[in-house]
This record gives sequence, structure tokens and C-alpha cells, in this order.
Amino acid sequence: MRIKKKQYQNKQMLIKQKIPIKVLHHISLIHTDIKEGVNAGVWSVGVIIGSSEMGLSLDEFTSLSEFDKENVISKTANSFMQNGADFTIKTMSELTDIIERINSLISDGKRPRTN
Repeated sequence: MRIKKKQYQNKQMLIKQKIPIKVLHHISLIHTDIKEGVNAGVWSVGVIIGSSEMGLSLDEFTSLSEFDKENVISKTANSFMQNGADFTIKTMSELTDIIERINSLISDGKRPRTN
């Protein structure tokens, strides 16, 4: 249930920020969510820091050296991309920018990648 609660919270954050969404986007914290988004044919975005995919608590992550942080971020981003993510972002604070980018791609007639 934790993931569903998180998805609900993410949706509420989008509504509060009044982010213009032209089509459905799938914001994911684990690679199985990415696969669901790919199978549904929607744009999928993996959120790295704080994700179950990263496998570290925020305290554990912040205690890492900068070198180790970048390695964990890179490894998690690669996992999301290998599982079909269209984009990855480090934190939810980047979501507005990525949605604007996706909306621009949609305006240009682009579609999310599909299997």
C-alpha cells in the first residue's frame, strides 16, 4: 500500500502546483512501475533519490560521499532506463521541468517509447 499512497501524494503534488499535463505521465519509484507505464503506452519518469529502486533511506543517501552518491544515482538511473523509462529525475523538484519537456515533445508529435 505504501506505493499507492506515494502515487496519490505525487498526484496531489501535481494538482497543487497546477502543472499543465497534456497526457498521462507515469511517475515511478520502482522499476516495476516503469514497466507498467511502458505497457500502458504513457511517458514514464523514474524518480531516483528516495526511490525503492535506489534502496537507501534519505539518511543513508545523505551520509554517502559525493562520489558514492553519483554512483548510486547513475546505477539507479540506468536501472530505470533499462526497464523502459523515458526520463529519470533525481528528485520530485525536477518534475515540473520534465513535464514541460514532455509536453513540448508531444506538441512536436513525439510519443513515448514502446516495446
